[in-house]
Amino acid sequence: MIHSTSHPGSPRTTTIQALAIGDRSSRELAGSLALLERSLATSYLPTLSAASARYRTGLAPPDLLVLLQSRGGQFLEGELLRLRSCMPLARAVTVLGSWCEGEMRSGRPLAGVRRVSWYAWPLRLARELSAWQSGGGTWALPPTAAEEELLLEADGLGGQPHQRMHHGPIAVRTAGAAFAACVVEALARYGLAAVFTPSTQPTAAEPFSALVDELRLPADSRQLASLYRLWQPRPIIALADFPRPRDERLACDAGASMLLGMPLDLDELAAHLDRLLEAAASQRK
Repeated sequence: MIHSTSHPGSPRTTTIQALAIGDRSSRELAGSLALLERSLATSYLPTLSAASARYRTGLAPPDLLVLLQSRGGQFLEGELLRLRSCMPLARAVTVLGSWCEGEMRSGRPLAGVRRVSWYAWPLRLARELSAWQSGGGTWALPPTAAEEELLLEADGLGGQPHQRMHHGPIAVRTAGAAFAACVVEALARYGLAAVFTPSTQPTAAEPFSALVDELRLPADSRQLASLYRLWQPRPIIALADFPRPRDERLACDAGASMLLGMPLDLDELAAHLDRLLEAAASQRK
């Protein structure tokens, strides 16, 4: 329930109403829509033009507009502007399907629309809705918010750094030391000690409590299965460039606790590790 918000012009409503528009035929976007429908009162329409025709009649506008995007260029700026004229206060977010990784290079993103990759949607949806209830988060900001405002709000989504350390460091297994250093530094902010282990060398499970493993899928699925046999029951988070749903299935079938895509949201990696480590600690009790 949303009682109030601290951002000027933000929706002031007791319940967030969502409108989803776009492609619900692909596995990942159908799953994203299903999760949205479980989280909020949600209506669905296939296109922006269909939504404009419906809401020009004076129908009460939604608070949140969710675009399900399966390909670059699917939604036109002009059509979105016409729809926004019917719902000027609605916040907008795009869920990017697995074939949208080239959009930043092939076309300009839609103005004033937050962007979330399909594999990051479950955690981002939960965190943004929780923040919105307290008057914060990037989705509660107006569409005209500057990049600096978005960065400040995004930094607060993860909450305060943890004041305790989990038992045993986390192994960060990557091909490059520079990327690993960024991951190790980010995890330290959350009280998660981590150590870089090159992917070219064998990685023993002791003394680590979890593994973050950069993979090339499907080529590395057998290697992951071998690691799982050595590392179980320790959690394994697999990382892959712009993963497809089939990559997620391959990684989880091979023993990964979950698959995260790159470019990587380090805040969300820390949140997932914290959850998995807490679950592992509870099982040991």
